[in-house]
Amino acid sequence: MSALGGTSHLRRHLLTCPKRPSYLENEQHMAIEEERKFRQLMQAMNPEFKNLSRHTIKKDLMSSYKKEKEVVKSELSEFKDLMPPFDGISIADEVALCLREWGIDNKIFSITLDNASYNDVMVNSLKRRISINRALLCDGALFQVRCCSHILNLIVQAGLKVADETISKVRNGVKYLKKSVSRAKNFYDIAEKSYQLNTSKKLRLDVSVRWNSTFLMLDHAIYYKSVLEHWGRRDVAFKNFVLSEEEWEKGSNTS
Repeated sequence: MSALGGTSHLRRHLLTCPKRPSYLENEQHMAIEEERKFRQLMQAMNPEFKNLSRHTIKKDLMSSYKKEKEVVKSELSEFKDLMPPFDGISIADEVALCLREWGIDNKIFSITLDNASYNDVMVNSLKRRISINRALLCDGALFQVRCCSHILNLIVQAGLKVADETISKVRNGVKYLKKSVSRAKNFYDIAEKSYQLNTSKKLRLDVSVRWNSTFLMLDHAIYYKSVLEHWGRRDVAFKNFVLSEEEWEKGSNTS
């Protein structure tokens, strides 16, 4: 058998294979496409090989990425809302169905959840179903992971209750000032002209479910402490929101 005959099947493969750039096939660096010897080699192996610059390759990759991203977004948008009842068994049914539809029911290692009691029921039910298909690590002891962010939030919220009255005063005072455009303008004019404060740092309201926003609200209020006290002396309606020194200290310790 001649050398040509012995490699003819390889030659046919090279001529008929998809004209995809080699960086996609072999995960090579894009710059290799511009190397002279590499191009000569590829041209000798496949006359139909197309020379591409790394800029063209980058453009093609980003185009492919965007297309695939839209496909994933489209698939995710088709998820159904969870219908009542919102008990552990019902949630387990929906989660199990979702995992099967995506073909990942035998690849789940752990699930992170908050401390809601119905989640314990859901996890135990789901754990039994997944255990049917495979052995869970440590017999499933690590299957449920408590959400660290949720636990941290519970700790912080418990701590904030100590200064609940102080925080409420600050919150309502900020609301009062921000409610009127002219009132807020006068407040910042006084802060800038009489107290030489940088008014680019504004008073801000918090969001009850985001404790870090409460920290920022207190931090900004403390920055304007002198102005807030001054405003309390000139605006009768604002007196209910003026903090005592003890409350300011409590707010400082909280923030």
